[in-house]
Amino acid sequence: MLSLFLGGCGGGSQPTTTLDELVTKPEQFDGKTVTVDGIYINSWESTELAGNIALTGSGDIKELKAAGTSIWFAGFIPLDISDKLYKHTSPLAGPQHYGKLRVTGLFEAGGKYGNNYLFKYRITVEKVELLDWTPPE
Repeated sequence: MLSLFLGGCGGGSQPTTTLDELVTKPEQFDGKTVTVDGIYINSWESTELAGNIALTGSGDIKELKAAGTSIWFAGFIPLDISDKLYKHTSPLAGPQHYGKLRVTGLFEAGGKYGNNYLFKYRITVEKVELLDWTPPE
């Protein structure tokens, strides 16, 4: 497991919540720093943390999409972590990067976040860890 600490110090931590808890009880976490595991997906118009992923489309025109719960991911993935993410190229979404992360950051609810303001929730990253994971086929 590769770790990078963007803020603070110390070792890895256990998740303090789940993505599902964040969106079903947003008032409990709004404005607080949380730690959560999720699937990071970065593509042309979206950067998000999702509960799962799905490959949609058919033939050569397949696109990686979030499946289930998803929140806007605000911040950057450092190059040493980004280089280890899985890559998929979609004719529709262009290059996509994805992988399982443990993210610690400020959770916000009730706004309009991300591209076209489609997300109700956002996590602003302070610490990122790349987790061992094999994507579904």
